[in-house]
Amino acid sequence: MAAIPINSLPEKTTAATDDLIVVQAGPDTKKMKVSTLNTLTDSGVNAHMADPTAAHAASAVSAAPSGSILTATDVQAQLVQADAKLVTINNSTLPPVGTVGQVLGVTTGPLVAWVTPIFSDGDKGDIIVSGTGSVMTIDTGVVTNAKMAVPPSTTLKGSDDGTAVKDLTVATVKTMLAVNQFTTTVGGTVPSAAGTDITMFLRSDATWANPSTSSAPVRRPVVAQGGTAYTPAPADENTMIQLANAAAITVTLPSDATAAIPAWAEIDFVWWDVGAVTFIAGSGAAVFGTPGLKLRARYSVCTAKKVGGNTWLLIGDLAP
Repeated sequence: MAAIPINSLPEKTTAATDDLIVVQAGPDTKKMKVSTLNTLTDSGVNAHMADPTAAHAASAVSAAPSGSILTATDVQAQLVQADAKLVTINNSTLPPVGTVGQVLGVTTGPLVAWVTPIFSDGDKGDIIVSGTGSVMTIDTGVVTNAKMAVPPSTTLKGSDDGTAVKDLTVATVKTMLAVNQFTTTVGGTVPSAAGTDITMFLRSDATWANPSTSSAPVRRPVVAQGGTAYTPAPADENTMIQLANAAAITVTLPSDATAAIPAWAEIDFVWWDVGAVTFIAGSGAAVFGTPGLKLRARYSVCTAKKVGGNTWLLIGDLAP
């Protein structure tokens, strides 16, 4: 007789006690009345309900009969059976507590164990994972100001020992940069002025001072020149040029293109020997004086003051 597929049988939606069902008992296929199945089921459930002990813990969690008063022993028995069920996953008992950061995972076959999560190698956006998940490298340029911790007020991020990044105070930064008031050769800051006296000057010891009325006046050194022609240089500012020659001497006052003497500079000249002294303008320059551009006599003195980029004014004992 050919096998008849179950799906081809007509479906019966209501059951009667004398209906037959097919059951599998090991390798054998047998028939059973619905009334017999109901009897067996009721018997098993009643026996289990009547004895809520660890004897049934292997198969199910027991419950006390409806309306019964639960004793402490009953409750404890239920908890033991519940714990036995909750600590098993995939028919495997949970292992002891793992370490921080571990998660439950399936190892060989159905066994469950605490394992450390492993990230697969590759670019994960802002980081690159390598070394089979053991090395995580932050990408270049992804740590923005918004992602950094806000430092305390008036501090800077940096390191003063080369071992760690810190929030450095202004005082620490000044110490690192050797920024003090004229105390090192590296550099320094200008101290706040004492008062509002605009005649005060800054001394080399980083202090402000008033000009001393008892100090010696500015002294201009005398520089001897024995030739018959002379053109002043920037180093001649605030000096007295001693013109000494038996023949006539010509002094040429230069333009900026010839000698970069600063504006408002002053140079003194004295007729020292018998040779007469005459002043002329160099190329691109102009010279003015009254009544003329010559020293009047031997030992006459005048001051040549630069009043512009290329203009000189003679002041002193002059002659036409």
